[in-house]
Amino acid sequence: MPKTCMNCGCKLGFLTGEHFDGSLCDKCFVMFGGSEIHYLENDPDEYLNVYEEIKKKIDAKADLNADKDRIKNAFLSFMDNQFKYITGSGLGEFFARKEADQRRILRNKEKEVQHVRYAKSFREYYEYDVVTIINEDHGTVDKAKMMEILAEHSKNGWKLHTIYSNELGKNALKILGIGINSTACEDVMIFERRVENIDEE
Repeated sequence: MPKTCMNCGCKLGFLTGEHFDGSLCDKCFVMFGGSEIHYLENDPDEYLNVYEEIKKKIDAKADLNADKDRIKNAFLSFMDNQFKYITGSGLGEFFARKEADQRRILRNKEKEVQHVRYAKSFREYYEYDVVTIINEDHGTVDKAKMMEILAEHSKNGWKLHTIYSNELGKNALKILGIGINSTACEDVMIFERRVENIDEE
């Protein structure tokens, strides 16, 4: 029994061409956008975009008596096999992973919203200031400079929140005629100050 196109019903053969193991003719394959598939490489999002366009064309251009779902599934299977040949995994596996990633991102966003609501429940807001102090040439802390900064910030309502040292490199020095190496560092001071309390408004 001769094969026929599952869309237009024409007999498939040398002149009509055939796709999907002899179930769709060249004319219908091209009409639905099948020629675009051959230019796809390994970008799964491009496969999805092309498949969505193919589905729209099938809905708009398929014959009234054609089984549109069967045609769509044939295209999807064909594209899945091509993607698997190129990348080693099917589109279904990729989109399952993508869906899982999207669900995880959504959960993380929901958690962040909850954290923000919790933080705002205290009805207090803060601002921060960062000050850096380069250590002395011999690597010791510039105590005088640090005391000056602490006193100045304290007068303006700031409190020291965090302090840590950040290594910048090595310094070559001579002390009493002897060459030594010292570590060049900066002290990073982070100050915090409450700027608003909603209850006080």
